[in-house]
Amino acid sequence: MEYFIRGKQTMITWLAEQHRRTLCLMQSARRCPVRAYLDQGVCTRINLHSVRYGSDVLAVSTRLIGEHLPVYLNVLA
Repeated sequence: MEYFIRGKQTMITWLAEQHRRTLCLMQSARRCPVRAYLDQGVCTRINLHSVRYGSDVLAVSTRLIGEHLPVYLNVLA
């Protein structure tokens, strides 16, 4: 790619390495519904690939139940 860019005298800005690692471009987001079964004592969570994920913040965000959140997968981890 660099060969073609430099060959056409095209100016391009290179993104610093630290910013490239956290970039969500070219990643597809999955929309996951937020679920909870409060009467059964199950906290607010999402399911992704048949695995339950939750956090302290999500556990107290009952207003999100039924909403769909975009989830970005970190493929570099």
